[in-house]
Amino acid sequence: MAAAVRPPDRLRLEFIGPMGGVRLLLATDGSELRAILPHERLYDRAPATPRAVARVTGLRFRPADLVALMRGKLPCAGAGGSPAPAGTLEEDGTKPCRLDDADVSLRVNEASWAQSISIVLGTSHQSIRLDLVDGPAEANLADDLFAPAVPEGYSRGNLLGDGQPLFIVDDPAHAEGTGP
Repeated sequence: MAAAVRPPDRLRLEFIGPMGGVRLLLATDGSELRAILPHERLYDRAPATPRAVARVTGLRFRPADLVALMRGKLPCAGAGGSPAPAGTLEEDGTKPCRLDDADVSLRVNEASWAQSISIVLGTSHQSIRLDLVDGPAEANLADDLFAPAVPEGYSRGNLLGDGQPLFIVDDPAHAEGTGP
């Protein structure tokens, strides 16, 4: 996965397939969320709500919460719903918290960016772990990076609207992002 962030709520995530190439592009300018599935030649647009993010990723987070996590900040309550005091560390060096129905664990690097993020969804117990491999690099990012144009010839699909989560990102049975 490749990510670009601009606080407080601009985000672009590119989920790369095992053979290369983008399987899912998810971008928001803070108000509108866009999802593009290149292999399926599908796209969708919706307000940038936790519900829309969850439809594609399974993570019911506001874009600003995801940006905060990547920047090494906890946008959520501590264990048991209590506030997450700044600097509260577990023995393993992680900062735990709860965000919606997810248990989140964050490890910060020396530059105060997220070194690793672990998320376990409460109801399904599905999990994702993101580890920083390279970067971060500060850059002036163009606005259109967070509001990408829809490529010519793509059809609009129901990727961000109502329905069961598609779990495009981590479901190996749907490697091309076709959903269940």
